[in-house]
Amino acid sequence: MHPRSRKTNGRTRTRRSRPTGAARSRSEPRRAGDGVAPRRATPTRGHRALAPPESDPFGMWDATPRAERIARTGRRRWGVVEVRSEVATGRRCLRRLRTRAAAFLATLEIRDVELSILLTDDPGIRTLNREWRRKDRPTDVLSFPAGEPPPGSTGPRHLGDVIVSLDTARRQARAHGRSLNDELDLYLAHGLLHLLGHDHHRRRDAERMAALEARLLGRPGMVPPR
Repeated sequence: MHPRSRKTNGRTRTRRSRPTGAARSRSEPRRAGDGVAPRRATPTRGHRALAPPESDPFGMWDATPRAERIARTGRRRWGVVEVRSEVATGRRCLRRLRTRAAAFLATLEIRDVELSILLTDDPGIRTLNREWRRKDRPTDVLSFPAGEPPPGSTGPRHLGDVIVSLDTARRQARAHGRSLNDELDLYLAHGLLHLLGHDHHRRRDAERMAALEARLLGRPGMVPPR
């Protein structure tokens, strides 16, 4: 689906396509085919979803000129990785998340892209989960793919947004005996792969996604090996 675009301060901004995934909390039981929601509109656990087209509840739209944004986020050969936190305690995680995202992109040989990562809390991610999945509960991570760029666009391709609940990450890290950093890496790898079009509805797709997660993390990821 091609995203729409709109003018912001004289610049054309690409509007995110409607969500195609469906989010799921790690505390929920795993089910075969659970991962990407119906095309109709919803994120999936680590999963694909899209910010509402006419509203921006988490401030993910950035009208800052590209040069300023690159200066603020850091530009490398892979593109631009922007990481923000709505949670005060999440700010200490930002630099590491940016570094890990860049490393994941390099491992996958993905270059010249833009990626936004937002740390929020359970109430924040619950709002999106309710709006797009009709599930009124928090989840761990949601992915919002940007869709294809409009014809004639130049510069890095925006992959989309990965939104992570820091509350859920802490809770699940404790439950599974992992560090918070390891839990965040898990969510980031899973969410990024969904932005790149990977799913785990079918056995073959799940095997491929599980292998890619293991490659990025050096250990099993969120998709259970089959």
